[in-house]
Amino acid sequence: MENYIFDFDGTLADSKQCSILATQDAFLKMNLEKPDQKIIEYYMGIPIKQSFKEISNHELDDKSFARKLQVFRESYKEFENE
Repeated sequence: MENYIFDFDGTLADSKQCSILATQDAFLKMNLEKPDQKIIEYYMGIPIKQSFKEISNHELDDKSFARKLQVFRESYKEFENE
């Protein structure tokens, strides 16, 4: 067999807590209400472009949304190392 397919996240590693912390941090840094862990978990698995809009119940223009996504990715990298 030449190829192997496996589910890394949730099987070999669990990035759930990192995602929760990064999401909360991104919302706070964007001066939005910090979402509860349960709400973040509910929307996990949905594309981030949709889930962030659903979680916040706050309309962001394209520029602000891009900034929130950038902040999330930066926060994720920080929490990932911990």
